[in-house]
Amino acid sequence: MRTLLKNKNMDRLKKKYVKLLLIKMKDLSLSFLLNPCDKS
Repeated sequence: MRTLLKNKNMDRLKKKYVKLLLIKMKDLSLSFLLNPCDKS
């Protein structure tokens, strides 16, 4: 039971991190699209 709960929490954390990563990626691609000259 306890391990099951732990797994649920891990899933929630993973989802949160994935969402954050996706947002970051979107921001990066957006900024890249806005100024393609800046390749850094």
